[in-house]
Amino acid sequence: MTETAFLLERATTADLDAILAIADESFAAPWSRASYADELAWPGGVRWVARVEGELAGYVFGRIHIDELEVLLLAVAHASRRGGCGAALIDAALTEARERGVHRVHLEVRASAEPALACYRSAGFERVGQRPGYYPDGEDACLLSRRLAPDLAMRGSVRSGRPQGECA
Repeated sequence: MTETAFLLERATTADLDAILAIADESFAAPWSRASYADELAWPGGVRWVARVEGELAGYVFGRIHIDELEVLLLAVAHASRRGGCGAALIDAALTEARERGVHRVHLEVRASAEPALACYRSAGFERVGQRPGYYPDGEDACLLSRRLAPDLAMRGSVRSGRPQGECA
C-alpha cells in the first residue's frame, strides 16, 4: 500500500456530501443528512476532516461537555484505511480537546470492529464498559475512555490546512 500525504482541516458544511459518502460506506445505519448538518452547525463541536489530493479521506466529530470530549463519529474511506488516517484524526481531536481544557475522552465502538478497537487502543484508550444491544442490529458497543493529561505529548500539532502525516 502506497502512502500519500494528507491534510487535516476543520470540517465545514461544504464537506457534507463527501462526509455522507464515507458514512454510507462505513456504517450499516449512518446518520441522516440532517443529523450531519446539525452536527456541523453545533457551536463548539470538534470536527476534523483529512484530505488526500483534495479528496475527503476521513472525518471525526465530537462534542465537548464541560471538561470531557465525547467522540461521536470517526470514519475513513475504504481506500484510505490502514494508513494512519484514523490515528491522525484521533490525534487532531485529542489535541484540540486538550487545548480546550478537556481531561477525559469517551466513545463507543462496535464490539466486532477490531481495526477500530486496535486504532483506539494505540491512541491510549482503554475499555471501561459495554452497552449490550446498543446498535440497531443488536450488536454490543464497547465503551472506551482515556485521560488527557495537561502535558500530553501528541504525535503532531494540529494546524488547519497543513500536511499532518501519511494516509494510504
